[in-house]
Amino acid sequence: MIKSKPLYGEVIGEVRSGRVIFSDQFMRFLDEIIDQYGFIPWDNLNFTGSNLTDIETRLHNDLQAIGGADDTDTDDEQVQHISNLQAKTWTDNDAKQVDVTDTDAVRDKHVSNALGKLWTDTASDLLGHTADTSAHGVTGDNVGTQDFATLGTGGVVLLAAPVADADASTVSVDADSINSAPPVYDQAWGADVQTLANECKTDINDLVGDVNAIRDQLNALMDSLRDSGALGV
Repeated sequence: MIKSKPLYGEVIGEVRSGRVIFSDQFMRFLDEIIDQYGFIPWDNLNFTGSNLTDIETRLHNDLQAIGGADDTDTDDEQVQHISNLQAKTWTDNDAKQVDVTDTDAVRDKHVSNALGKLWTDTASDLLGHTADTSAHGVTGDNVGTQDFATLGTGGVVLLAAPVADADASTVSVDADSINSAPPVYDQAWGADVQTLANECKTDINDLVGDVNAIRDQLNALMDSLRDSGALGV
């Protein structure tokens, strides 16, 4: 910084080898100024050509009278943090509330009414679907955990594990039919009765085995349905 006017009535310094050499007169006068004021008055200094960058530490919070934007004006000169036009645009848009009952697509707010309505309707649909326990046209609860079927309503069930088909029974009585008993003993007729009786015994035993196999398959099917939740325990 340099003085706006000489502090003394004569030349107070001279240039030697690129340096300014001040006379004793200036130093004495400077002492008088400091003795009188305790400092050098700012109005005796010339700040032409100075800049804030000349100061090593420049904290934003230390600044005073930071210009505020005028949101009633429309100038776009950014002499504040934002221009008056930007402040006015934000203020005008902030005053306009989205009408979620309207479907107009004019974006004269932060979002249009149509977009606000879409968001609101979508949120409402999602909340309703989340809270619903019966959906997609079923009868009864089919949404959630362990909503198994009952006798009266459908529900969520797992896919039952496959069960092999039961084998068809091959039991067949092939012996000839027995005629009516003769009036007197007939050994041949008695032999036929014996053959038929023995075959029936064998076939009945085979049939019991087939029925037991069907029982096993039926039990396996019921176990599979129980595991899937389609059949009560």
